[in-house]
Amino acid sequence: MFPEWSFDVGAGSSNSFTDIGGKGWEGKDIFTDVQLSTTKIDYTFFVEYRNRTRMGYVLSFNYGKLSGSDALSPNTSRTARNNSFTNKIYELGFKHKFYFPINIYRNGWYYQEPLQFYLFYGIAGFYHNPKLVDPSGEYKPKKSFSKIQPTIPLGMGIHYTFEKHLRIGFDVAWRMTFTDYLDGFTTEYSNRMDSYAFSSFTIGYAISKNKYKKRVTDTKPKFKLKVF
Repeated sequence: MFPEWSFDVGAGSSNSFTDIGGKGWEGKDIFTDVQLSTTKIDYTFFVEYRNRTRMGYVLSFNYGKLSGSDALSPNTSRTARNNSFTNKIYELGFKHKFYFPINIYRNGWYYQEPLQFYLFYGIAGFYHNPKLVDPSGEYKPKKSFSKIQPTIPLGMGIHYTFEKHLRIGFDVAWRMTFTDYLDGFTTEYSNRMDSYAFSSFTIGYAISKNKYKKRVTDTKPKFKLKVF
């Protein structure tokens, strides 16, 4: 049934976890700190090679815009600071997927269950150039920082493949970074790195000899012990 190649495009949401914006507490790298009002659109394209039932290897490109605003935060210290930022992310990366597949046996043939779940991790690099605005106007960071940074995507997803190999899916992934300048801003009190997340609805096409079938009552004959 393998190998299998698939080509997918998609669009979804992009969010940031930085020192600027967020909810009513100090910034945290968790989805409960998402400032939904500053959510932007992200776009993705990826190619996947799957050589075994449980493993997939993905080369992907993502473009997304991040933003945050202290004025929209219920945290009074952030509101008083009144900074805001935007940042365009151009990300190229590799991901390793772990599938939880179910094979179907029917009439002497094995088929792939069309609904597939997976987890993934990876390594990527991104280019960014944050634009930070404070109450006095354009802000200039006190220290220089590289506009090219590494990141580690961690996520999960699901996709459904029709019998003609058309595929639709959804995935979400948090990106751990090694910079505190995703928003172009840092303080001497900051003790964590910034991060961001992309989620995407995707559509694509799979090229393989796999046969995808809906789960129905399998017709594999039951085992019978014959004495005579």
